[in-house]
Amino acid sequence: MTTIRTTVLPLIAAAGLAACGGTDRATTVTQVVTSKPSDIPTTTTLSKARAASIAQAALLSLDDMPVGWTAQAKEREARGSDDEKGCAETQGVPRSRGHAATDSFADGDGDVYVDQQVMVYADESEAVRAVNTYRTAAFRNCYEKFLVDRTEATAEGTDVVLEGVDAAELNIEPYGDDSFGLRFEVRTSEYGVVDSYFFDNAVVRAGALVSVLGARAAYSPVAADLRSEILQTVAGRLRSAMR
Repeated sequence: MTTIRTTVLPLIAAAGLAACGGTDRATTVTQVVTSKPSDIPTTTTLSKARAASIAQAALLSLDDMPVGWTAQAKEREARGSDDEKGCAETQGVPRSRGHAATDSFADGDGDVYVDQQVMVYADESEAVRAVNTYRTAAFRNCYEKFLVDRTEATAEGTDVVLEGVDAAELNIEPYGDDSFGLRFEVRTSEYGVVDSYFFDNAVVRAGALVSVLGARAAYSPVAADLRSEILQTVAGRLRSAMR
């Protein structure tokens, strides 16, 4: 349905899986430094500005997307109540010391959107704790509720009806030191016609860096080969940023 496709899909980029995790106000951050993926990481203290620079260096760019895609600024909404806080905040994901996010990258038809957030944590144990929090059933339930609330708010005053939201683990290849994915399918109907909208989230950790890739698509999931190609780039970018 046009109403849902042109509003909910872009808006999820503004408050997706890693939204509102927060950035620590501390002035230093510990970076994991490694010369190759198999090395045991060592640590070096960095300034807050350097932490943000590391996160920025790990981001995807429009050049990493297929030909014909465009970059669109994310829509921002005011946040106030607890219900408006992102699941990363309400479910206890550790606050990162450095954070950066891409614009939304959209295909030519506006049916597929991709965005990425990168968090630099105080040390590898904090990054592990963040990824493990994303894996919990409580976090999954929180994000599912977010999708329900956002879809119902968007459909208000229209003939669109939310039929349901299904959540499942997303099967992805191993990337970095740890990785996993979640897929949420939002089903809506209008005049008896049912459509599906897919919200894929892939989390990749390399040392103390964590990337969350969001891929949202109307009618059918984002192609697995496209997702794999982008995630390979993500893993390489994380490793390069660590050096």
